Amino acid sequence: MLPVGVGASVWNLDTVADAVRDELEEAKRVQRNRRRVAGARRESGWRSQIRKGKRGVSTGAKLVSGRVGRKLSSTSKTPD
Repeated sequence: MLPVGVGASVWNLDTVADAVRDELEEAKRVQRNRRRVAGARRESGWRSQIRKGKRGVSTGAKLVSGRVGRKLSSTSKTPD
């Protein structure tokens, strides 16, 4: 058997939308806090600090070598 109604169905979508809207800010705060805690747990170890330091040093070395390489290539060109 299928329930069949003659009149228009009454939906409480406005009530549900209002309830979701009311709880949205709290849900955002909870999600941000979960991500903050997970990030702090993941990044707090000394190994991650060493990784970050290594990344910073290698990035700095690449920048310096790129600039020095450009300087050397521009000064080694002889005018024709």
